[in-house]
Amino acid sequence: MNMIQVSNTRKHHLAPEKTICNGYYLMEVSGLSESEIQALIDHALLTPIHISNDAGNSVRVGDTVHFALHAVLFTTNARRLRDDFELDCNGMILALNLLRRIDNLQEEMSALKACLPAGTFNSALS
Repeated sequence: MNMIQVSNTRKHHLAPEKTICNGYYLMEVSGLSESEIQALIDHALLTPIHISNDAGNSVRVGDTVHFALHAVLFTTNARRLRDDFELDCNGMILALNLLRRIDNLQEEMSALKACLPAGTFNSALS
């Protein structure tokens, strides 16, 4: 799956919707290579979206993979993490997985904290 190839030379339009970007745009804006983006997909850190037409059928637009626009923020942060800590692709994947796990644990702790009576959580930590 090559994200930068397009089946013809004309620019393709996805729809008036502005919440979708293609893999080429994602690579250009984030600074990650195609192999790094593919590694993020392979490790379930980044998920491509499937585009449907008005009838609900899946539409293939060239050979380009498409992503929700919020993937730009995620991949830009991944590139900063890679550059700031001089990580290779595997190190970047590990760091992103650990950060995701921390976020999940914080959400879980907040949910559990909301179930306790007021003041119980802080007194249990003392």
